[in-house]
Amino acid sequence: MARPKLTDGQIERFQMVVPTDEIGAIEKWRYNNRITSKSEAVRRLCQIGLAFDSEQRSAKDLIRSALDATTTGMRDLLDEAANADVDLNERLRRIASTLMAAVTAELAAFQDMVTTDGTATAMQRDGEIEDLKLEIAKLKKALKGANR
Repeated sequence: MARPKLTDGQIERFQMVVPTDEIGAIEKWRYNNRITSKSEAVRRLCQIGLAFDSEQRSAKDLIRSALDATTTGMRDLLDEAANADVDLNERLRRIASTLMAAVTAELAAFQDMVTTDGTATAMQRDGEIEDLKLEIAKLKKALKGANR
């Protein structure tokens, strides 16, 4: 039986040095997924990882946009509440509290997501996550001040 053609392009061969525990995990995955060879298992795992990375980057961008929009909305609501009558002020406070819970949940999901793919270090270095946490803390403080 002939070996299946991997690609229409050129094929390169390379050697890898892999820790024993990772080899064991690859072998286990290969066996569970009925893959015929270790090299085919590594190739498929690489394809899965590349596809996952691409999708995760798109999801992170969407979540980042949602967080930005939500924090902007919170700022606008708090500005509106400062100039509103008492009844409207109370309604705006309730809406702001709900949005704050949503922002906190979005930030937690975002932080969990970035820690799974190795970009967390870069994002921590850029300060994106810390900036969002500071923004949420400011909004919470402003919200508590509006409650008084």
